[in-house]
Amino acid sequence: MGNLLEKYTGHFSPTTLDSLKGSNPNAMIEEEVYIYLRNAILSGVFPRGYHLNDTEMADLEERIGATKSMVREALIRLTSDNLVQYQPQEGFTVSVLALEDLKEIYFLRSILEGAAARLACDNLTQDELNKLENLCRQMEKSLENNEVAQLSLLNTDFHETIYISAHSPRLYKMIVQLWNGFFHSSLSFLTQRAPLSVGEHKAIFQSLKNRDGEKTEKIIREHLLSALNDLEEYWSKRL
Repeated sequence: MGNLLEKYTGHFSPTTLDSLKGSNPNAMIEEEVYIYLRNAILSGVFPRGYHLNDTEMADLEERIGATKSMVREALIRLTSDNLVQYQPQEGFTVSVLALEDLKEIYFLRSILEGAAARLACDNLTQDELNKLENLCRQMEKSLENNEVAQLSLLNTDFHETIYISAHSPRLYKMIVQLWNGFFHSSLSFLTQRAPLSVGEHKAIFQSLKNRDGEKTEKIIREHLLSALNDLEEYWSKRL
């Protein structure tokens, strides 16, 4: 299973195909096709409501060396991620994410990620704590340099380090599914809450360092619900 950073970079474009082909460009497998389509959707290359027509998919097959069955299997997997919808008469289209969907995603994330962070308190190694502290420093530096895109990557690495340390594969998998069901193109609002977010991550780290599971769970949940409040405001202005 891929990691959160791989699934949530938000820096994908049609010109980055070669990076997805692996060491052997002629050995394209279904997983790589799935990653290509998923990242194209999450980063907004294929926007919400976009119809993935046969002509375009045939072009995709030719460009990255995939077979028609590989592309179709990847699209079916994406329906399970709620990133793609299928209608017999219309084929595959990129899902339209409504505000209520975002509320549900963030509510579930707050529960699951809070629980994972609480478990991680007892499992994080000193090396992992050092990594989290370093990521906090990098976030501060990125904020000073107004590198918002870099902040997004650091945020992902920070949270992934914590949730993997929970040592609960099933819980981690559910968290990945929720992250994967979120459209990265909706995250442009982060430029407005970046200073608050950096401060929240420092508080999360300090609580983890103190091995305070109850407090860490509470801070993580508040962190996500705070992001949801800002996202709701941002989203309402787009409607």
